[in-house]
Amino acid sequence: MRERGAEFLSGGVMSAGDDIAHPASYIFYSGPREIFDAHADLLRRLSPQEYLGVDDGLAQIFYQALLTIFHPWLLAFDQATAVIERSGHDVARFVPFAIRSSAAFPHFMPNSPGRMPLADGRIRRA
Repeated sequence: MRERGAEFLSGGVMSAGDDIAHPASYIFYSGPREIFDAHADLLRRLSPQEYLGVDDGLAQIFYQALLTIFHPWLLAFDQATAVIERSGHDVARFVPFAIRSSAAFPHFMPNSPGRMPLADGRIRRA
């Protein structure tokens, strides 16, 4: 399409449910910087922006990678609440602890076993 004069940016919408205006929502963009810059004001009205670089596919790669984290988490949360419910206990009492526990998850990411980030962004395998 570029050979025919079209401009292209790739995007990946990270939203809290279907609400792109939610404070936790944002949109990944990738593609030519000059195209992003030319349309940034218009795009900013949709949701906060995260420009990742010129590689057209990078926005989709980050989007898919985050869904790879999110979907198992969602399944695990469903299973955890099922355990509480099946044991005859109150799920509403459990949920605040699940939220509290999830606050620790980011602390495991930077130094997760076998995937140590190097200064240049590559991953050293253990």
